[in-house]
Amino acid sequence: MVGMPNPFVQVSDIDRARKVSGINAELLKAVPAGFRNTPQISVLGRNHMVQMIYFDNVDPTKKLNYRVSDKLSPSVMNGDFNKYPVQKNIVINGIEIKVKGDDTGFRTVEWSNRGLNYCILSDIPLTETDIQWML
Repeated sequence: MVGMPNPFVQVSDIDRARKVSGINAELLKAVPAGFRNTPQISVLGRNHMVQMIYFDNVDPTKKLNYRVSDKLSPSVMNGDFNKYPVQKNIVINGIEIKVKGDDTGFRTVEWSNRGLNYCILSDIPLTETDIQWML
């Protein structure tokens, strides 16, 4: 919306995001090939959400949004209300993860662990292997 202030505050690094948000967020362990390893990091209010956006090296309109919150549910954080033909649960590192997508791959990834809620919203299709590497 035009004229609406951006509720996110950009921060310099993950340590600053933790201090500003009060959320013990971590960066992804890896990102898909072709994406920058260093994300743009922002915070949505104290104790609401940390957002890390990883951009494609070639096409910066393609991105991977990774969000962490101790208040918002994963489905609310991802903001993707599309209906996907493939929806299932997978287990990675003993954690049940809900993935949604189509026959090309997954576009949303949602889970909770140790009091925090997580989601990934991807402009590119992700495989189970991609997700395993990231987490």
